[in-house]
Amino acid sequence: MDVQKDPVRDLHLQQLYSKSFPECITMADMGCSSGPNTFLPIWEVIEAIDESCRKLNRKPPILQVFLNDLPGNDFNSIFRSLPSFHKKLEEEMGGEFGPCFIAAMPGNFYGRLFPPRSLHFVHSSYSLHWFSEVPEIPLNKGSICLAKTSPPGVHKAYLNQFEKDFAAFLRSRSEEMVPGGCMVLTIYGRDEDNNSSGKHSSSIWEVFGMVLNDMVLEGLIEESKLDSFNMPFYGALAEEVKYVIQAESSFTISRLESFDVSWEASIDDRCRDTMDKYTKGKYVAKRLRAVAESILARHFGDEIVDVMFQRFSIKIGEYMETFKGAYTNHSRDCQTTDMEVQKDPVRDLQLHQVLHMNDGDGDNSYSNNSLFQKKVMLKAKPILQETIVQLYSQSFPECITMADMGCSSGPNTFLPIWEVVEAIDESCRKLNRKPPILQVFLNDLPGNDFNSIFRSLPSFHKKLEEEMGGEFGPCFVAAMPGNFYGRLFPPRSLHFVHSSYSLHWFSEVPEIPLNKGNIYLTKTSPPGVHKAYLNQFEKDFTAFLRSRSEEMVPGGCMMLTICGRDENNDSSGNHSSSIWDVFGIMLNDMGLIEESKLDSFNMPFYVALAEEVKYVIQAEKSFTIIRFESFHLSWDASIDDRCRDTMDKYTEGKTVAKGVRAITEAILARHFGDEIVDIREYMETFKGVYTSHKEPVRDLHLHQVLRTNEGDGDNSYSNNSLLQKKVILKAKPILQETVVQLYSKSFPECITMADMGCSSGPNTFLPIWEVLEAIDESCRKLNRKPPILQVFLNDLPGNDFNSIFRSLPSFHKKLEEEMGGEFGPCFLAAMPGNFYGRLFPPRSLHFVHSSYIAKTSPPGVHKAYLNQYEKDFTAFLRSRSEEMIPGGCMVLTICGRDENNDSSAKHSPTIWDIFGMEINDMVLEGLIEESKLDSFNLPIYVALAEEVKDVIRAERSFTITRLESFHVSWDACIDDRCRETMDKYTKGKYVAKKLRAVTEAILATHFGAEIVDVMFQRFSIKIGEYMETFKGVYTKFP
Repeated sequence: MDVQKDPVRDLHLQQLYSKSFPECITMADMGCSSGPNTFLPIWEVIEAIDESCRKLNRKPPILQVFLNDLPGNDFNSIFRSLPSFHKKLEEEMGGEFGPCFIAAMPGNFYGRLFPPRSLHFVHSSYSLHWFSEVPEIPLNKGSICLAKTSPPGVHKAYLNQFEKDFAAFLRSRSEEMVPGGCMVLTIYGRDEDNNSSGKHSSSIWEVFGMVLNDMVLEGLIEESKLDSFNMPFYGALAEEVKYVIQAESSFTISRLESFDVSWEASIDDRCRDTMDKYTKGKYVAKRLRAVAESILARHFGDEIVDVMFQRFSIKIGEYMETFKGAYTNHSRDCQTTDMEVQKDPVRDLQLHQVLHMNDGDGDNSYSNNSLFQKKVMLKAKPILQETIVQLYSQSFPECITMADMGCSSGPNTFLPIWEVVEAIDESCRKLNRKPPILQVFLNDLPGNDFNSIFRSLPSFHKKLEEEMGGEFGPCFVAAMPGNFYGRLFPPRSLHFVHSSYSLHWFSEVPEIPLNKGNIYLTKTSPPGVHKAYLNQFEKDFTAFLRSRSEEMVPGGCMMLTICGRDENNDSSGNHSSSIWDVFGIMLNDMGLIEESKLDSFNMPFYVALAEEVKYVIQAEKSFTIIRFESFHLSWDASIDDRCRDTMDKYTEGKTVAKGVRAITEAILARHFGDEIVDIREYMETFKGVYTSHKEPVRDLHLHQVLRTNEGDGDNSYSNNSLLQKKVILKAKPILQETVVQLYSKSFPECITMADMGCSSGPNTFLPIWEVLEAIDESCRKLNRKPPILQVFLNDLPGNDFNSIFRSLPSFHKKLEEEMGGEFGPCFLAAMPGNFYGRLFPPRSLHFVHSSYIAKTSPPGVHKAYLNQYEKDFTAFLRSRSEEMIPGGCMVLTICGRDENNDSSAKHSPTIWDIFGMEINDMVLEGLIEESKLDSFNLPIYVALAEEVKDVIRAERSFTITRLESFHVSWDACIDDRCRETMDKYTKGKYVAKKLRAVTEAILATHFGAEIVDVMFQRFSIKIGEYMETFKGVYTKFP
C-alpha cells in the first residue's frame, strides 16, 4: 500500500533530518485479534518506515512487534501466517529491510503487560470500546445496550465504566512507553447528533435487541435473561474521549479525527450492488456474530445462537432498506503506552474468560468476517503512518528480556520460569529488595498451539498472586514464534536464554549415506553416516550460537541442557544399544514395513559428546563455557518412580514406547504412513494423532515435522516428560550457581533469560523457577532489591505452546505464594523459532539455558552426525554470542555419551539402537520398506564431552567455566515410587511413551502415521525385555 500524503506528515519527515534514528523500534498492537487484518497495521508501519528511510537515505531500523489480545484469541492462526508475512516482506521490501521480529503477548490491556519504558509505539483499533468488566447497571428493561429507551442511570453507569477503563489503559501505557513514544487509537464511537440518548436512528445493537425482544414474546428466551444482559461496551462521544485523556494527564492529543463507516461496510464493495437485502443481512449478521458469539452463548446458551443470528440477518436486511446506520470512529494520535482490553459479559466471570473472536477459518470465523474492521484500519492508516515517522526523532533505550528457546508446550513449559521466580524471590527476601518485573518470551515454531497457552495465562497470574503475593510482578508472558536456529529477536535484547533437551534436534536432515537397516547412528552405520550427523549438529549448534550472540546483551547468560552421550558409550562402538537401536530392531522385525521405506528413514537428531558440544561453542567464539556438567538418565526415566517396581517388563516397555512415541509419532507416520497405525492388534494400546502427509523427511524442513506430541493425551509429551524433569533437576545446582554469579557481578535492574528448547509439559518452568530461586537467594544475602526478570521460552514453532500457556496461571500463583509480593515482576513470552539461528537482539540476553548415536553405525555415519552436530552447535553458540550481553552466562544441559561407552565402540546398545532393532524387525516382517528405513536417520547427536568442548573452543565466543556429567538411566521417565512395583512390560510402556512424546512427529513424517502405533507397541515390549538384563544410560551435559 502507498503511504498517503498529507502536510502534517511531511512536516514530521522534515524534522527527521536533524534527528538520530533508533536502532530498534518496539511496537505493540493491542486487541490485535486474528484473521487477515492482524498484519495490516504492521505492514503500514513498515511502509511508513521504508519511505522515510529512503527519503533520508537511512538504514531501516529493526522492528520488534508484540501482538496483544486476550488469552482466548486465535493466536495459532496468526503464527501460521507468519511465513507468508515474511515472504511478502522479502518480496516487496527486499533483503535490506528488517529483520522484523513478531511475538505474542496475551493479556488484559487495561493492566500492565510490559516492562517500564519498553515501548516506542502503541496501536489499537476497534478494541477500546469493550469494558474490562460489566458495570453495575440499573434495570435496562428490553435493551441490551445504551439505547433511546434506557433510563438516565444506565447512561451514567456505562460512561463511568468507560472512563475507568480508558484511564486504566492510559495509565498502564504511560508506564510502559518511552518518553516521546506515540499511540494511534481507533475507537468505536458515536456522533453528538446521533446520540443514543436522543431521538435518532437506531444502532445495530438496538436492532439486535429488537430481535431478542421478539424471541421473548415467542417464548424462546426468558424475559429475565434478557433484562439481566447488557453488552459490555460503550460507543463514546469525541468529547468524552478527550475528557479522559486530559484528566489522566499522561498524554497530549496531537490529532483527533472522526469518520463514518456504515453497517454494510462488512460487505465487499464489488458485490454490494448485486445483493438483495437478505444476502446483505446475512453478511452483516455474520460480522456481528464473529465478534459477539462467545459472550451471547455464555449468557443465553449455545443452543439459541443460531436462531438469534438467523432472525437478525432477516431483520437487519429489511431495516437497511429504509435506514442506513453508521458507526462513528474517533481516531486519535496520542503519546502513551500499551495494554489490553477485557471483553466478558457475565458479571460473575472475568471478561477475558469468555470473550474472544471466533477462531479458525470457518463460515462464522472472525477471519472470514472482519472486512469491517479492515476498513476501519484503512481509515486510520494516514494517522498511523504519520505517528511512526515521528518516532525517528527520538532515541530509545533497549529492552532487557529472557527467552526460553524450544519451549514447546505442556506442563513442563512453566517449570523453568517458576524456578526462576522462586530463585529471584528468595534472593529478594534475603537482600530485602523489591522483586523485579519479569518478561518472558516463549519461543517455538509458528505451528505451535499458542491458543491453549494463552488461555492458561489467567490461572498462571492467579497462581503468581496467590503464591508470591501482590507485590511480586508483574510477570509478562509473550510468544515469539520462529526457528531458534535463526534470528528471532532484535539485536542486544535478551539477557538470559534457557534451552533444555532441544539442541540435539537438527534444523534439517543432512545428506546421509545409506544407513541400511538403521534409523539412527548405530554400530552398523557406515563412517559417512556419523560424519553427516556430526556435521549437521555442528552447523545447527553454530547457527544457534551465532543467532543468540547477536540477540543477547553483553554479559548475558545461557543455560543449555543438551541430550548427549558418554565417550565411553559412543554409538560407533560396541556398547549398549540406544533406544533408537531397539526401535530400529523393532521396525526391521515388523514385516509390515517396506525395506526401502526403512532404509530411507533417519531420525533427525544427534546426541553429541561433551567435547563435540564444547568444540562448537569454542569454534563459534561468541560464548565462554562457565560450567559444563553431565548426568545420566535411563531409558525408563519416563516411568513414574512410584510405579516402576510394580511393572513387568512389558508394562515398562509400553511406558517407554509411549515416551518415544510422544516425540516421534508425527515424523514416523509421515514417513511410514498412517495406515500401519490402524493394525487391529495394536489399536487397544495406542490411539495416536497423525499427519496425513507422507513425504520423506529429507524433502521437508525439519521444523515442519519436528515437534513433541501436543495436548494432554496418553502419548502426549506433557504426560511423558518425567525423564526430562529429572534432567533439569540434575542440572539445578549448576543453573542456580551460574545465576547467582551473574547477578552478583552487575546487579542489573532487569535480567533477561532465554530457555532454548523449552518444550512443553510440567518441566517448562522448572529452569525459570530455579533461576528465580537463585536470584532471590542472592538478593537476600546482598540485601539488594531483586531485579526484573524477563524470560523468553524458545522452541520450534511446532511445539505445543498451548499446554505451556495453560500452565502460566499456576506458575504465577506459585510465584506469589512462595516468593511473596516483593519479588518480580517476572515477564514471560513465547519466542518460537530455530535456536541454531538468531532469535534475539544483539547483547540483549544475560542468561541462556538449554536442556535436553547408535553403536552399529559405520565410522562414516558417526562422522556425518558429528559434523552436523558441530555445525549446529557452532551455529547455536554464534547466535547466542550475538544475542547475549558481555559477561552473560549460558547453562546448557546436553544429551551426551560417555567416552567409555562411545557409540563407535562395542558397548551396550543405546535406547535408539533398540528402537532401530525394532524397526529392522518390522522391515523383515514386511511392515516397513527397507528403503524407508535405510533413508531415515534421527536428526540428533549424543556428543562426547570432548566433542562439546571442541565446538565451544573452536567457536571461540564462550569460555567453559564448568563442565560436569551425570547419568540418567533409560527408566528415569518412571516415577521412582512406582518402579519397583512394575513388571518389565509396564516399564517398557513408560519408556516407549517418553520416546514417542519427543519423536512421533518426525517418525510419522518419514514412515507414515499409520505405522507409529505398531512401532511403539512393539518397542515397548522389546525395551521392557531388554531392561531386565541391561540398564541403558543417557549422559547429559549441562
